[in-house]
Amino acid sequence: MSNSLPDELRDTMWAAIRLEYWNLFWTATIIVVMGLVLGQSQTMKTAWVEDTLGVVPPVMFLIAAHMELKGKRSRKFPFGFERVNGLGFFVASVALTSVGLLLLYNAVIALIATEHATVGSIVLLGQEFWLGWLMIAAQVYSLVPPMLIGRKELPLAEKLNDKLLHTDALMNKANWLTGAAGLAGVIGLGLGWW
Repeated sequence: MSNSLPDELRDTMWAAIRLEYWNLFWTATIIVVMGLVLGQSQTMKTAWVEDTLGVVPPVMFLIAAHMELKGKRSRKFPFGFERVNGLGFFVASVALTSVGLLLLYNAVIALIATEHATVGSIVLLGQEFWLGWLMIAAQVYSLVPPMLIGRKELPLAEKLNDKLLHTDALMNKANWLTGAAGLAGVIGLGLGWW
């Protein structure tokens, strides 16, 4: 392990690494579930894109943590990889800014065009179901893991003073807030409020 991390923080770092692997697992399941039910709903597409790009901060944290913990000082890198976390933070922030701009653009275009969202039907087991019911279930599913993981990440980020982990905690907060907004959007469509 790198000498740059004090002994009292090593357990915290390993806890953060384990949590980020769980984060990637649950995010992958959410992406699959949301992708299966997104249909023509702009709300669901927005939530799906946001969830998909939400994997960037945990991936960057894991890469940075690996390089910080396993990287050796060399002639080419006389200070080791202690600053790689800052590079990971930059990559994550660019990705999140891109997500924000993309979502803003899609929302403005849909608003200007006054598109009326529709949610179709799907046949399951010989019965026709309104796809909105599956969307609501997917949105509810997408709320829980980010809420729990984000709450666990914040104290670890503060203890480690890690901007990248803190960014991921905020991204998880954004994920569950987007899920709640998407849930409200699908329910609104079901009630006839476009």
